[in-house]
Amino acid sequence: MSKQWKAAGRVLALALVLVMCAGLFAGCNDEEITAPTPTVKPSATTPAVSTPKPDVEITYDKTQFEISGTTLVKYIGNGGAVTIPDLITTIAEGAFRGCTSVTSVIFPKTVREIQDYAFDGCTGLTGVLTYKDNTLPNNLNYIGDGVFRGCTGITEVALANKIYEMGTNVFEGCIRLTKATLPDQFVDTTKTTYVPAGTFKGCTALTDVTFFAKAERLEYSAF
Repeated sequence: MSKQWKAAGRVLALALVLVMCAGLFAGCNDEEITAPTPTVKPSATTPAVSTPKPDVEITYDKTQFEISGTTLVKYIGNGGAVTIPDLITTIAEGAFRGCTSVTSVIFPKTVREIQDYAFDGCTGLTGVLTYKDNTLPNNLNYIGDGVFRGCTGITEVALANKIYEMGTNVFEGCIRLTKATLPDQFVDTTKTTYVPAGTFKGCTALTDVTFFAKAERLEYSAF
């Protein structure tokens, strides 16, 4: 009998321990577990958006010129003395072509390029065209084909020593041209300096010429 009582006591003790443990765990489960609040990081400062720089704004008379960007596309005025607006860099192909009523042109220092036939047939242009008084661009780098072809009133021309390239027949048919001064050589010394074909073709009054002292050749019908 004593062994039976001892066994029963052990079972009773074990049951009591289990009941106590269950109570402890039940107490733990009743506590509300709060999830940690996430830390909110301050948002990064939005970088300033740079405002694109506006295109060059050229002030000009829209009854005289058609302009795109810094290019004078077309002269549409009534002639006479013409002053090209400041900040123009290019005179487009044929911009003044056939404008026989234009008597003189003043260029801003910003003009770097005169494209093909820009003043072709401007028979009203008279007198001297020279970089010294801005009747030719002081900083001209490129002069295209036939730019002053047939400008029969021009008597003298002088180009500044800044020419990179020169087209053909630039002064062809300028029958009153008596004096011409061209630079010593092209600015780009890696290129051969030469007098382009037809430069002074038909300039029957030409008697005084200073041209490309370092020129290696005269092209066909340069004079």
